[in-house]
Order: sequence, then structure tokens, then C-alpha cells
Amino acid sequence: MDYEAMFPGRFIKAADLAGREATLTVERIEMSDLEEDDGEKKQRGIMRFVGKKKGLLMGRTNGEACRAMWGRDMDGWAGKRVTIGPDVVKEKGQFFGEPCIRVHGSPDLAGNITFELRLKKRKPRNVTLTKTPAKAPAGSSTATVTVEQQPSPSQSPGDLAAPPPDGADVGAGQEGGF
Repeated sequence: MDYEAMFPGRFIKAADLAGREATLTVERIEMSDLEEDDGEKKQRGIMRFVGKKKGLLMGRTNGEACRAMWGRDMDGWAGKRVTIGPDVVKEKGQFFGEPCIRVHGSPDLAGNITFELRLKKRKPRNVTLTKTPAKAPAGSSTATVTVEQQPSPSQSPGDLAAPPPDGADVGAGQEGGF
């Protein structure tokens, strides 16, 4: 069990994903004033998902990934599917090597997308977002694709659960984890 499981909160954490990717449908992006460690309030974006209680606190890396997939108009992100998964912080700093959540791509992409991630005081690096597997929504005219959850680097394919029923979001949230 991950240490973070002892500290549930209102935002999705890497521990909530239990080492697996999750494909979720964006309900909306909301802006909220959140208190920082120093007591100052800072406005942050929170991605809310259909049928989920917890939201994803958006940092620059995940925000840039979503912008690369769907453009600058955040109102247009509603209804899009996004695949998130556990990762570790790769940028040097206070949280280097700590667990985090990263946007991995979307089943709605036509193909893989590579973009240049530019963060303040960091060397630019290329990030590739992938067309992730998912079933077509009920009533869709596209062919159904078999859902295959991808194991994290520490898992073997035998560790994965059975795919969800038709039309369901894919991932750790199936058990109500977030």
C-alpha cells in the first residue's frame, strides 16, 4: 500500500490509480483559489470528471499536454476523454522522484502527438501523448476496440483486471477509488 493512501484528499493522487492508467471523461475545468504551503492563495485549475468525486489538480505539465491535444479553449475540453497514469516527477527540484499523475494521451487522438514542453527554469523536452485504447461510447458509429489496460513498469500483464463493461470509463476508478 502506498504511503499517500493514509491521507485521502479532494484531488486524485498517484496512489488512487493503484499503478494503472485510467481513461476518464472530462466534465469541466474549474478555477479555484487554493492555499499554498506558505499560506498564500493561488488560483489553480481543477479538471473534473464525469461520475468522479475527486478532480485532477492541473499543473503546467498536464495543462500543456491537454492544450496540445485539444487547444487553448478549456471550455471545449468538456466531453473529451483523457488517459492519466502514475509517474514520477522528472524535473529537478523539491519533489524530484516523487509519485505524480501525468496525462498519457486519449483514445480520441488520431495518432500520437509530440510537443515540446517548456517549463520555467527548465530545459525544454519533448513529450509524446499516445492514442490510448478504449471502447467506443454506446451508440457510437465507430467500431468497438478491445480495452487493454497497460501495466506500469512495476507490473506484469497478469496483474491487470478484466476490462470494464461497454461504455464505461477505464481504470482504477472502476472500483470507486476516486
